[in-house]
Formats: sequence, C-alpha cells, structure tokens
Amino acid sequence: MIKALADNIVLKKITLEQKTSQIIVRLDSQQSENIAEVIAIGDKVENINVGDKVVYAPYSVNPMTVFEDKLIFAKTSDVLGIIQS
Repeated sequence: MIKALADNIVLKKITLEQKTSQIIVRLDSQQSENIAEVIAIGDKVENINVGDKVVYAPYSVNPMTVFEDKLIFAKTSDVLGIIQS
C-alpha cells in the first residue's frame, strides 16, 4: 500500500476500451499511452479521487517500480484531465 503525500498522486497505467453497440475496440498504444488510474492521493489533492481515470503529461512524471508494480508518481498539476464515462 502506498500513500501519496501533499499534492502528489500515484497512478497505474491502464488500457482503455471503447464499447460500441456490439463490439469492444481497444485503443491503440498511441491513443492510450498517457492514461492511468489513480491509486493513491495526497491529503492536499482536490478534484481528483482514487479510481479516477486520468490523462497526464508524460514528461513531468516519475515512473518507478514498487513491490513489482510499475507506478507513476505525479503532481496534481501533471493531470491534464479526468476521463468521464
């Protein structure tokens, strides 16, 4: 378990799928390479919740491997948007 501090968040990359009426289409890697799920937030984070799927700026984050999980540590300002379904 990881706890983010202050205005930091911890992300885990995900693959998104688009659902049409009858089929599921996976987005290609270029379309979804900067999309992740929020798995931890600091106590000063507003408007972002654990479980949100977000688009983040790829060059200002810190990817790390923690307990064999590939995680991304970022500031809230690195989040460009929240994906709403």
